[in-house]
Amino acid sequence: MRIGIRAVALPCRARPQGRCEACHWRSQALRYSPRGIPQALLKGRSARVLMTADSPGWYLRLLQGQPTRRQLVRSTLRYCGFRPVDFVRYGPVHGSDDDDRARWLEDAARRGAADARRRWAP
Repeated sequence: MRIGIRAVALPCRARPQGRCEACHWRSQALRYSPRGIPQALLKGRSARVLMTADSPGWYLRLLQGQPTRRQLVRSTLRYCGFRPVDFVRYGPVHGSDDDDRARWLEDAARRGAADARRRWAP
């Protein structure tokens, strides 16, 4: 099976894992064996997650333990076979100015262009 998807944009504000499972990956990313054991179908692929947040990075790391990152990376992407997973967080959005947001967009465009130039294995 060949999956030709290079990028998946999820314009959702909440529950990205549920959105991934419900709309796209259910039949292409994971299959269960007859014995009920999950089989990751996307092994050998990498993923990059770009996320915005209102909480400061130190708060998410030290006090909350990065719950969104842990859930999305461990429970969805790695479970489907993605390794490595790169996670980039932009923020805090609340209180940011136009220069901050322009810098985030430039960084996202640079990362996307670099990913597009990479050779994708069939």
